[in-house]
Amino acid sequence: MIRRSADLPHAHLDHYPTRLLVVVLGILLLAQADTVLTILMLDTGKFVEANPFMQVLLDRDIHWFVNVRSLLWGLLVVTLVAVASRLQVWRIRPRRIIHGVAIVYFAQTAGMFAMLVTAS
Repeated sequence: MIRRSADLPHAHLDHYPTRLLVVVLGILLLAQADTVLTILMLDTGKFVEANPFMQVLLDRDIHWFVNVRSLLWGLLVVTLVAVASRLQVWRIRPRRIIHGVAIVYFAQTAGMFAMLVTAS
């Protein structure tokens, strides 16, 4: 809230398109699906966690694994959105990077699901 009318010309509010919100929520949902699929795959005994940091969390407690993974993905997505309007990497607009992350993550999650189905 602006307390002084003199501050009004300097007020700034970021506005993001609805499409970006949908993509971000999609990425976060895929992250949760990835977490569930990872746990299910590990429960079959035919797979191992390749990330040593995540393996330490799994050894400690499954709740640590789920919470830290969720936190890391949340921080990644918030960071990507925050810099989306201010940064250009190799002439690629950051919103395109966010869409690319969503597409690659969807393909990876679909692949994990297929591996889980064939392993069962």
